Amino acid sequence: MSLACDLRIAASHARFGAPVARTLGNCTAPLAFTLFANTVGPVRARNILLTARLVDASEARAIGLVDEVHPGEQLLGRVTELAGHLTELAPLTLAAVKEATRRVTRAAALRDAEDIILSCYLSEDFKEACAPSSRSARPTGKAAEETRATNADESC
Repeated sequence: MSLACDLRIAASHARFGAPVARTLGNCTAPLAFTLFANTVGPVRARNILLTARLVDASEARAIGLVDEVHPGEQLLGRVTELAGHLTELAPLTLAAVKEATRRVTRAAALRDAEDIILSCYLSEDFKEACAPSSRSARPTGKAAEETRATNADESC
């Protein structure tokens, strides 16, 4: 969700991530992947998504995932200060920057991703994950077995 924000200010104890790889038969939405890859770079995005790891606030700042990091007790003061500053700026210019950014992001959005989405959401793994009795922390479906075998063959 933070990727949709214009400015991102985090508390020093915050953690960020998209541990979608921990969920059976799931995938990252194409626009979310595009925003993430455009923000942190495609190789870093792939690493974070494939490992399902969470990034602490200092790393998030270093890779551009957040703009500022502050101790929790200072966060509200900083956000209030920034909001006040933004009200002093030219509103049409701010709107133009936001719209231009939106257009660039939409233009770069992952296209032709229907096959990626369907491969997850129509899979046996996804059906297993949605089953009322499914509480497996590790993917156990047929597709998961095939993927693990394929990835073992293709590892470098």
